[in-house]
Amino acid sequence: MTDRPATARDRARLGLVVVLVAMVAGLIGSLTRCLSIGIETICFGFDYTTAPDGVAAAPVWRRLCVAVLAGLACGFCWRMIRRRPRGMPPGIAEAVDPDPAGRIRLPVRSSVADALAQLLIVGSGLSLGRESAPRILAAVGGQMVLDRTRLGEEERRLLVGSAAGAGLAAVYNTPAAAAFYTVELILRPDLRTRRGWAHTGLAALVCVIATVVSWAFNHDEPVYAVPPVTPAAPDSPWLLPVAVAAALLVGWAFNALIGAARRHAPPTRLLVGTVPLGALAVAVLAVWQPLVVGNGQVIVQHVLAGGLTPAALITLLVAKACGTATALVTGSTGGLLTPSLAVGACTGGIVGVVAGADPATTVMLAVAGAGCVLALNQKAPLFAAFFAIELTKAPPSLAVWALLAVWAVWCLDLLITGALRRRRR
Repeated sequence: MTDRPATARDRARLGLVVVLVAMVAGLIGSLTRCLSIGIETICFGFDYTTAPDGVAAAPVWRRLCVAVLAGLACGFCWRMIRRRPRGMPPGIAEAVDPDPAGRIRLPVRSSVADALAQLLIVGSGLSLGRESAPRILAAVGGQMVLDRTRLGEEERRLLVGSAAGAGLAAVYNTPAAAAFYTVELILRPDLRTRRGWAHTGLAALVCVIATVVSWAFNHDEPVYAVPPVTPAAPDSPWLLPVAVAAALLVGWAFNALIGAARRHAPPTRLLVGTVPLGALAVAVLAVWQPLVVGNGQVIVQHVLAGGLTPAALITLLVAKACGTATALVTGSTGGLLTPSLAVGACTGGIVGVVAGADPATTVMLAVAGAGCVLALNQKAPLFAAFFAIELTKAPPSLAVWALLAVWAVWCLDLLITGALRRRRR
């Protein structure tokens, strides 16, 4: 990875550091998951992401008070760490910049504060993903390990980026998806070269080790429980293409809504007021639809369990999209992975229920729809497909159809958006 030929001692040192960084990332990711559960329990008296009805069992007054208090705390925190009138503190992208001139160290205090604020705001019920926090904390942890080594700048860059992906792997028990996330969205190695493939292998190794470490906490359990009904193929050949087309349209609309919300986010000086206002708005929305709170895990599990009507699925889809946009337009920070999965799962579920498909096919369409919308949102098809598959530990037949759906929606998106760009010229 450096220009100087590596000796056996260099390789041994690098191997030891890789293992240490991966273990630290796995431990941090696992502890972050435990911290998330603890925050939810403190806020509502129970872990709402595993509750059958979200936060419905908590008193309304408690939900509203928690939202406002957490919003005030997070708004104050973000106002302190965002020095620019608009913008974010330095993040992982700057820490792994391929250009040494643009590369920076992750600021430990502001990075940890940002991650903890994200965990608090999502744990209190705001409609955002919590996956950014473990990535940030794992990257900071990896950086601290690397500070005690004599590795070169390029090795440090690769391992900080790999640690960020490994944090995601540990939280969600998704080593392959996290490896693809690291490659597609963090490191972006040149796969036309041997060095690019070496970087890819390093990222995959770090994610696998971190996932193994996380098994001490999650016991290798999937995030979502899929009913024991798996189709060898859709019961009607046209259902999957319809689900892909629906996911394409919904994904575009969701991305447009999220983009507009981000563009209209308030300046930093107003966050102390706007963040609690947004949290309160989502909490009020949750009085009508309790499943909308949090990252979307409750919605995905409900869709996979089945039994929802088309009207209920449409309501969940719209409520989740609007809740996520409300969080962003009022200045909160968080992820979009699970909100995208929730919107996509509802889309696939609507197609299956409206068509009168059997439960196995509806589950397949929901998993495929989740992967499709996530691929469009993150612009990372391999990560999206494997994330949807690993979160559910989908059997081979279901995994194949999900992969085909994500591949199809990605090709359609490239073709249509490319044609539109050429037409504008």
